[in-house]
Amino acid sequence: MNPGDAISLEMSDGETVTLSTEAASVKIELEITNETRKGQVLVPHGFGLKYKGVEYGVNVNRLTKSSHRDRLAGTPFHRYVPCRVEKI
Repeated sequence: MNPGDAISLEMSDGETVTLSTEAASVKIELEITNETRKGQVLVPHGFGLKYKGVEYGVNVNRLTKSSHRDRLAGTPFHRYVPCRVEKI
């Protein structure tokens, strides 16, 4: 998350927050960085791994509805999903 957004939402780096989309809500660790544009949240794709009972990261597929996709190819729009970030 962009530092300006984090300040306005009173959130801090490393804090666990709730990320909600139309499809689902997940708890995720917040990372504050200047690499993210204001108003934008980045969730690395490819995480959500469960190994020996421990879950690492968030599966972005769970945050994207199957109806939110390219109409020709049918590919989900993982990169452009409206979301809300809230303190726990």
